[in-house]
Amino acid sequence: MAAILQVNFRWDVPEDVATGATAADAQPFADREDVVWKIWIRDPQTKTSGGVYLFRERPDAEAWGRALGEQLAGREGVSDYRATAFDIQEEPTRVTSGPVDVSISA
Repeated sequence: MAAILQVNFRWDVPEDVATGATAADAQPFADREDVVWKIWIRDPQTKTSGGVYLFRERPDAEAWGRALGEQLAGREGVSDYRATAFDIQEEPTRVTSGPVDVSISA
């Protein structure tokens, strides 16, 4: 079953660094077969960065949340990492036009 992964972390770097992601930075996420989409997020006031992902399967979302946390653990300026996987409530999400009516089969 598809799942949402919400990732948040404090990234205390200059704003141009935090928001400087390019198409080249995004491509590895687009190339992942287990990820349907990713939304990149940033709150400059709290220096919180992260992403909201739609994964094809919850175990993949949970595994990526752990792996990303390990990758970011050594990055300068990163703290307070949190990754939470959620099941999708499909019926009400469709009513509110949530983007879950995409092909999620590989």
